[in-house]
Amino acid sequence: MKMAVYGASGYTGRLVLAELGRRGIPAVLVGRDPERLRAAAAGAGMPAAGTAQASLDDFTAMAEAFAGCAVVINCAGPFITSGEPVVRAAIAAGCHYVDISGEQLYLQRVFERFGQQAADAGVTVVPGVNDDGLPSSLIAQLAAERVAPVSELVIALDLTRSGAAPSRGTLRSALASLATFRGGGLSYDDGTWRPDVPARRESVTFPGEPGPVPVVKFPLPGVATIPRHVPASHVEGVARAVLVEAFSQITRS
Repeated sequence: MKMAVYGASGYTGRLVLAELGRRGIPAVLVGRDPERLRAAAAGAGMPAAGTAQASLDDFTAMAEAFAGCAVVINCAGPFITSGEPVVRAAIAAGCHYVDISGEQLYLQRVFERFGQQAADAGVTVVPGVNDDGLPSSLIAQLAAERVAPVSELVIALDLTRSGAAPSRGTLRSALASLATFRGGGLSYDDGTWRPDVPARRESVTFPGEPGPVPVVKFPLPGVATIPRHVPASHVEGVARAVLVEAFSQITRS
C-alpha cells in the first residue's frame, strides 16, 4: 500500500510522515516546492519515498501524482481556500481522501460538493480528522446509541487548561475563517444547517470545574459531521467564552 501526503513539509505533515515511516508505509510527498519535499522525505527516513511537484492550480499534475496511491492525506491548510482542489484530484485518481481540517464551512462544502462524486467513483472522503472533530463525532455516535432519540446535542470545547499553543497552520486557518469564528458558524436545526440560530446553552460544567462556566457559540467541525450520522433535532457547538474572545482578537497584521 502506498499513500500520498499533500503538505508533507508542514508541521502536521512531518508528524504524518514520521508515523508512516514507523509503520513502514511508503508515501509520495506532493506539493509545490520540490526542495522542501525532498528535505521532508529525508528527515522522515521513509521507505521508497518519492516526491511529486504539483501546485493547487495544476489539476492534471496533482491527479497524476496521486495515481496508484490508496489514500491521499491532506495536511495543507487553510482548507477553506486550498482544500477543494486536492479533494477533486484525489477523486479523479480513484484515491480515498482524508484531511486534518477543522474549518466548519469547508467541511460542509466538501460534503455538499463532493459527496456524490466520491460515491460514484467508489472512494471515501473523510475531512475533519483532527483533534476535536473526529473524537466529537465518535463520542456523539456512542452517546446517541444509548439515549436515542436525541432532541438536542451540544459539543462543548475547553482548551484553556491544555497548555497547547496553536501551530502556524492553525493560525492561518483561523485568519482565513475569521468571519465564521466571530459569527459562531452553523447550527443544525430541524433538518438544516443555518448560521442564524443562536446557541441554546450559555454555560457548561466542564470536567474538573466546580460549576458552570460561560460558553458562546463556536464553529466546531462536529456540527457539520454529526447530523450526517446521528439523528438529532438540534446540534450546536459552543466553546468557553475566554477562548472565543482570544480568537476574536486575531488580526491579519
